[in-house]
Amino acid sequence: MVNEIKVFVFLLLVSLSSVAEEVLNKEQMNREQLVLFTDKTESALGRPIRAELYGISLKNKLDEISLKQLKNNFAVVIESFVSNTTDKRWPDQPIQILQLKLYPRYVGKITIPQLTISKLSSQEKSLNIIEGNTSVPEVTFSSIEPYEREQIQVHIKITSSDSTSRLSFKDSAVDKDFDYKPLLFKRSRQKNGNYLLEIGCAITPLKNGTYNLELPPIEYSLSGVARKRFFLPVKKIMSKILPRYLPPTIPVGKVLIKSNLSPAGILQKDSISYWNIFLQGQVSHSYKLPPVLRQLKSNEQIQILPVKSTHSNNVTNELLTSTVIHSIPFKALQNGFLTLPELRFQYFDPESEKINTVIYKEKRVFVLGIYARSIVIIVFLLLVFWVIWLSHKKWIKIKYSKNKREQAIELLKNPDHANDIRVALQLLAQSEFWPVNLTVSQWKSLWINKYQAEEKFDILIDEISCALYSSSLEHNLTELAENLRMLINNKKIL
Repeated sequence: MVNEIKVFVFLLLVSLSSVAEEVLNKEQMNREQLVLFTDKTESALGRPIRAELYGISLKNKLDEISLKQLKNNFAVVIESFVSNTTDKRWPDQPIQILQLKLYPRYVGKITIPQLTISKLSSQEKSLNIIEGNTSVPEVTFSSIEPYEREQIQVHIKITSSDSTSRLSFKDSAVDKDFDYKPLLFKRSRQKNGNYLLEIGCAITPLKNGTYNLELPPIEYSLSGVARKRFFLPVKKIMSKILPRYLPPTIPVGKVLIKSNLSPAGILQKDSISYWNIFLQGQVSHSYKLPPVLRQLKSNEQIQILPVKSTHSNNVTNELLTSTVIHSIPFKALQNGFLTLPELRFQYFDPESEKINTVIYKEKRVFVLGIYARSIVIIVFLLLVFWVIWLSHKKWIKIKYSKNKREQAIELLKNPDHANDIRVALQLLAQSEFWPVNLTVSQWKSLWINKYQAEEKFDILIDEISCALYSSSLEHNLTELAENLRMLINNKKIL
């Protein structure tokens, strides 16, 4: 009887143990779990790591999990979400799968932190991120503490060995509190044979505050085929508040102005002319440049007609500038000097932290009506004809003088008689427009009043005078003629 009781108790305990084990196994199978898998533990910067987050028997929706803790080290792209499936690793349990692409922002050892939902956490994973076949992006900000509405430039540089490599911004999405414009791409060959790739953007904080700015991803391509996508580190931007006394429309940043008139020169009264005003500044849009047109008003001297304005953005690989060109048609209503209206505007200079006031004055222009213009043209033409007549008269005089001088020199080359020297002196007098019938002493006096006299000048003139009034056999005419010819060729005006 006792043995039967022992057997019964043993069988009862075995049965209770089996039931307890079955209940425990069932509870274990239905336990909530959060498991993370990655396709690799090492990757090059710019290439994605594929991750799958499994929610086993999860009561919450897995796609509601917060991924914020990933964003400091990774850019997260959600590829797909499976809300209800099965997996042989967890038989008879509902599975949710969140498929992710993780783009590392840094090189080195990076940890995927625990992801948590409803007090469940996934395991941490350690990754090794290497540089790869391109350099790590070098990012520079012109300022990280700009004023609100102040444009700053961001420049990114990457080195590549491929001549077909190129950078481009893949997406234009940026923080809603910033105005964003991409700059032009530039590729340059370096001395070591590699290529420096440069790209950038101009960003403008729209209001003050502290922001963790995430720039759009940069796509690296070879021969037009995308190879990498770089997600840059998040940058802390502290936008400073503008002084409260500034009007809300004042531009922040330097503004330049210049202008010209068309047609140039003298304007015609009651005829349409154009005043072209160019405004340029480092603002995100040309509509933010100073509104100068309201200062233009018609008066008794000028009539302002409807204005045509052209807005544009000028983008280089260095910066973004906005330009507006105001083409202002007007009529000058009076003859005389016209003073165009003075233009005045202000801008806030972030460097000096002061308001700069610009006062722009176009130079005065002369205005003539059609009748007055005709008179001026006639007077001008008469003046031109008079100048031409004087020039022609002077040219004739110079030609005549040169002709007479050459005749005198030619006659002195081979004088046959003393009278040839007398004729030569007369020709020289005609070349200088002196009286023709001069005595030798009168000729001498006029010569020394105009030209420098040489040392033997007086002796030469005395010998010529003697030769003209005595027998030619007593004097060497050839020597006298040669000396006189040298005197003519070497003359120097006082």
